[in-house]
Amino acid sequence: MRGHFIFMVLLLAGLCYPGTAMSQYAYRFKAKFTIKEKTLQDKLQLTKGTVYYDKNIGKLVYRISFPEPATLMIADTNYYLIQYDSLMEKRAVPAIGEYTLFHQGLSGNLQHYGLEETPYKIASVSQEDDMVITTWIPEGNLKKLMGKIVMSHKQKQLYGIVFFDKKGKKVIRKLFFKDYVNLDGFIFPQEIVQITYRDEEEYYKVTTFKEIAIDDKSENGMYDLNVPD
Repeated sequence: MRGHFIFMVLLLAGLCYPGTAMSQYAYRFKAKFTIKEKTLQDKLQLTKGTVYYDKNIGKLVYRISFPEPATLMIADTNYYLIQYDSLMEKRAVPAIGEYTLFHQGLSGNLQHYGLEETPYKIASVSQEDDMVITTWIPEGNLKKLMGKIVMSHKQKQLYGIVFFDKKGKKVIRKLFFKDYVNLDGFIFPQEIVQITYRDEEEYYKVTTFKEIAIDDKSENGMYDLNVPD
């Protein structure tokens, strides 16, 4: 579970479209989540729990209820696994805090996947039926590592993203965003479908969010979780 969930946390990507200025002033996100996926070992994996994030604190906390109780936290460049009030594991991970869907959504920067803040630029924009299609390409040294990204919006909401390899020829991942909810102007997708392509195989991951709460004050300790000695 441990290595698998670290991988899931780092790849989990979902976006919201900030409908009003309210989303730019929100600072906390909380939701119950369920992740269903087929792993590379051709096994079905189900994970359930609650996610907490406060952009002023910067700690991303997952309280897992299934398949086994655990709490996982990413703070700065450290990952922590806590079980039975004990620290079971600590390791270094990339600093993803400000790049998660939760931080970008609370900051109102996710209409274009936060790409405005990266070495990507818009190469083209087109209209296809009821969707606006935008192609982003990497610049500078990033071109050696990353490929183009094609993004679609439907009714001013992010609908899909396609990631290509660095040659721009092969699709390596797709994301689709569905079932948006509007919380006083904060608009968030309640379902994210991720398709990853490896060795001509497709691997699906479906993440759903329920009971989404913004600026919740009922569980302050979870947003600023302390690591046990």
